[in-house]
Amino acid sequence: MGGAAGDRGQANRYLHENHPIDIQFHRGAELEAIDYRSKKALEGDVRIVAFPGADCCACCGTHVLRSGQVGLVKFLSVQKFREGVRIELLCGKRALEYLSRTWEQAKTIGQHLSVKPVDAAAAVERLEGELSALKMRCAGLEEAVFAWIAAEQAGKGNVLLFQPPMKPDSVGSWRTPQQRPAAVWRQCLPEKAAIMPTLWAGPTGRTSAPR
Repeated sequence: MGGAAGDRGQANRYLHENHPIDIQFHRGAELEAIDYRSKKALEGDVRIVAFPGADCCACCGTHVLRSGQVGLVKFLSVQKFREGVRIELLCGKRALEYLSRTWEQAKTIGQHLSVKPVDAAAAVERLEGELSALKMRCAGLEEAVFAWIAAEQAGKGNVLLFQPPMKPDSVGSWRTPQQRPAAVWRQCLPEKAAIMPTLWAGPTGRTSAPR
C-alpha cells in the first residue's frame, strides 16, 4: 500500500475494473474457515459479502452486484479513530457533483490570479506571502509616521491629536507604554499626549478603539 493517497487510487481502480461481488450464507466450520470482518462473533447462518481481492465482511445490507456499479469514489478525509479508521467519502453522482463544484471554484480562483486551475493553491500561497510582506512594510511605515508625529509634538505639553481611520493593529500603536511601547509616548513623556484615532469600522460594522 502506498499510504492514504495510494489506497484511494487502488479503490477507484478496483471499482473501474468492475469485479463481480460474491454474496453467500455460511455457518459452522465453513464460516470459521473464512477470513472475514465482523465487530463480534456470529453464529448460525451468516451472510458474507466478498469483494474478491479487496474485502470480505459479514453484512446484511444492500450491495451492488459488480464493483463498477458504485461509480467514482472521492475520499474527503481518512482519520485514525480508536482501534480503526474513520473515513468520510462520496460515491457515484455525489462524488462527481462535488468534484465538478471544486473544479469550478479552482477555475474561478485561477482566473482571478491569472493561473491555471491546478496551480490555484500555489498562487494563493504566493499571494498570502506577498500580503504578509506588505502588512509588515505598512506597519513599519506607520511606526515611522508615528515617530515623526511624536517628534513634532515633543515639548508642547498636553496634546490632543485626531488621526484618519485606523485598523485595530494601528490603533494599538498609540497605546500607553504599559500596554505597548509606542513612539509617541517615548517622545512626549513626561508631558501627556492624547491621541484620538478615528474609529475603523470592519466588515461587520463593529468599531475598534484604544483601551
